[in-house]
Amino acid sequence: MDMKLFCGRVLLLSLFSFVLLLAGCGDLTATDPAADGARYNRTYYYYYTETCRYNSVHVFDCMPVESISPSVKMSLRVDSDGLANLYLDGDRYYYTEREYEEGYEPDYGSYFRFFEDGDQLDIYKNGEVIAFWGDDGYVTYFYYDMPF
Repeated sequence: MDMKLFCGRVLLLSLFSFVLLLAGCGDLTATDPAADGARYNRTYYYYYTETCRYNSVHVFDCMPVESISPSVKMSLRVDSDGLANLYLDGDRYYYTEREYEEGYEPDYGSYFRFFEDGDQLDIYKNGEVIAFWGDDGYVTYFYYDMPF
C-alpha cells in the first residue's frame, strides 16, 4: 500500500470522527442560559391574594385571603448590566437601574423593588410573595402558597 494513500485515509477517518463528535455535542454556538449574563432569572406562579390597608407605620385591616384562578404569572430577569425585564400576568415592563432597588426584609428575605407612577412593586427573590403598594393606601399581596 502506498504511504500517501494510507496517510490520506487516516486523515480522512480522523476528520470524519471529529465531525461526528461535534455533531453529537449539539449546537456549540448556543450559550448556556445560566451563563448568559443574567444575575437573576426566575418565573413564579401565584395562587392566592390578600388586600390590606397601610400607613407609614404598618399594614392593617386585611381582607380574607382569596384563591385566584387563573393564577398570576411573574417572570423577572435582571441582567448583569442592571437592566430588568419584568413580565407580569401578560404585560411586559422594562426598567433601568434607577427605576428599581434591591433590599432585604426580615419576613420574606431579599427583594427587588420597582417604582412607577407613585406605586411600588416588591418581588421577593425566593418567590413566596409579590407586594403591590398602591399610592391609594392599599397593598395587595400575591402568594405562592397560603400565608398561614
